[in-house]
Amino acid sequence: MLPRRSLAPPHQDDVRNRLPREALGKNQVQVAYLERISQLIDQLSGDDRDANELFREAEAALYEAKRTGRDRWLVFEPSMFDRAWHAFTIENDLRRALKEHEFRLHFQPIGALADGRIAGFEALLRWRRASGDLVLPDGFLEVAEDTGLIVPIGREVLRLACHQLGSWRSLGDVADGLFVSVNLSARQLAHPEIVADVGAAIESASINPARLMIEISEGLLSDRKRPIPTVIGGLHELGVPLCLDSFGTGGLSLAELYRYPFTTVKIDRSFLAGIGDDRQRWRMVDGLNALAVHLGFDVILEGIEERDQLRRLLELGCSLGQGRLLSGPVDNTGAERMLLVHPVW
Repeated sequence: MLPRRSLAPPHQDDVRNRLPREALGKNQVQVAYLERISQLIDQLSGDDRDANELFREAEAALYEAKRTGRDRWLVFEPSMFDRAWHAFTIENDLRRALKEHEFRLHFQPIGALADGRIAGFEALLRWRRASGDLVLPDGFLEVAEDTGLIVPIGREVLRLACHQLGSWRSLGDVADGLFVSVNLSARQLAHPEIVADVGAAIESASINPARLMIEISEGLLSDRKRPIPTVIGGLHELGVPLCLDSFGTGGLSLAELYRYPFTTVKIDRSFLAGIGDDRQRWRMVDGLNALAVHLGFDVILEGIEERDQLRRLLELGCSLGQGRLLSGPVDNTGAERMLLVHPVW
């Protein structure tokens, strides 16, 4: 941006001379960018707005470009201000929420379909704001991921999950073998301390690492830029079981699947959504389950919403499931009550 005292556009050669030599190189694509920059500056030189206003608009456009995909440029529109301000507000509130320990976990049971036993829970993040409002992840997770706050928030999720597991040991036999699964996001997997964070959470709660399951979405494994194989290897060395989430949707080949030490696959909820009596779709569910079992994985079916779905899954020999027919997410008190009453689906 140009300073307030002068909006006269510099010549593009002057701009080029201020750039590092290595930024130019032999590729003349940079010249096209510089020509475009010069054209934009020419347009702005006749603008009656001051430099501060132009800076604010540029910041709003920059945020929008990052939000909708990097390595691109956008022309400012007034609606960008609202989105940028909303993100700025959420970011500040998230920072305060971390300091004030406003994050909570709810738990959705993963059930043994045949006998109603609860095999484990998936830990789901919630934000209890100072106002008392309970905010679901859709209301803040994108900002947390964009700003990197997902890393300290994820660290808090790991801590809470492990300590809850530790507290359930007092329930005795009903908690034997119980596990809690925690999802890791793309930003967390890329963080160099993620394996240490998982290990620290396990150690602080003094739990068996085999009781903390780490879920990783199948779609993340196709990103070759992330050090995911190294991270997964480090988590495996900690002794935590690994679950491939959204199995069947990320285009992972069987050859690639064997590169990773997963113990469990979770068949994505989209396979059961609206399935009705569609025979072809049921054959697909049957085939995915049979393939995963044959390869030695434990299998969890997500998205069980109807009793007829449960009946058919039992007929197919599916052992573990998750969905609102079994139970929606509940707080820690509700989860403890479910463990004690041994629900029947």
